[in-house]
Amino acid sequence: MSNFRFKALIGVVVLFVAVPGWYFLGGEKQTDSAVTDCQGKYAKISIGTYPGDLAGLLWVAKDLDYFSKYCLDVRMEIYPASSGAIDDVLAGKLDFAAASDFAFVFNNLNGRELMTFVSIASDESSLRVIAKKASGIYAPADLKGKKIGFLPNTRAEFGLGEFLAPYGMNFFDIIPRTYKEPFALEEAISENQVDAVVIWQPFVNRIEALLQEKASSWSVRSKHQNYFQLLATREVVSARKQDIARMLSALSEAERYFAERPSAARSLLLRRLPYYNASLLEDIWPAKTFQLSLSLDMLYLFNDEAKWALAHGKYQSSEVPDFSELIYKDALKAVKPEAVTMP
Repeated sequence: MSNFRFKALIGVVVLFVAVPGWYFLGGEKQTDSAVTDCQGKYAKISIGTYPGDLAGLLWVAKDLDYFSKYCLDVRMEIYPASSGAIDDVLAGKLDFAAASDFAFVFNNLNGRELMTFVSIASDESSLRVIAKKASGIYAPADLKGKKIGFLPNTRAEFGLGEFLAPYGMNFFDIIPRTYKEPFALEEAISENQVDAVVIWQPFVNRIEALLQEKASSWSVRSKHQNYFQLLATREVVSARKQDIARMLSALSEAERYFAERPSAARSLLLRRLPYYNASLLEDIWPAKTFQLSLSLDMLYLFNDEAKWALAHGKYQSSEVPDFSELIYKDALKAVKPEAVTMP
């Protein structure tokens, strides 16, 4: 990368994380509100996430002091991709990671046990396949035999498989090229390392702007929503059930804020997401759902992703796990019972 660009991103984000006590939103100064029932005791929690819109509830809960209201001292850590946050959760360096549904499935298939206890956002797929016409790619069928870049163990990997299937292709019909973070995909396609990439916003706009009329581009559609979840080890979930319930209470207030003040929520997120602009955020907003949930569709998706993964790769597990055993439901049932629709 782009080390310079990511450091610049971290600098912007750290500025806001380091000064949570005041900021301006919609022309009004917001200040820390006194919380009397915590008696000065705040449980420390660390959460890792990528710098994207699906983490919106986390940022609102942080910046509007909803976490503090529920006696939580939350430290947010930013990673180029959620895989880094998951690595630190498994290493015991971080309490929770915000990550995609496929990241949850992939790690559990590979013997890296993770539990989830909530989805904090979902969307219709924002993934796109962007290809270079100079590589002879004008239609999806032209991807056969071509080098396609993506971030492994993310929803982009599963999405690419879904995209190829209707055209009679799978991963054995292309040349996969994997990268560790989104900026590397931007560089890869501009430097002719790959013929196409699979990526999400805001990098879709960046790459399409880079290639302009030289690009072929298609949306990746799925029969499921994409789910962005909070993950932790079994040990952390077992030890911190009260803190998880408090976290969900804070996020529930953030959810209400999104529903009642969407324009203000977008304005707040723009201060947290340097690579987004107001026009992009407004364009993609209708496809986003910022709600706490543990839905039956989410459970079906886990199983579909696991079956697909086992058919296309080598994993420690040779069968689909019982994902219901890896989902802690009690906290969300207590905070927002109607949000739990899985058995």
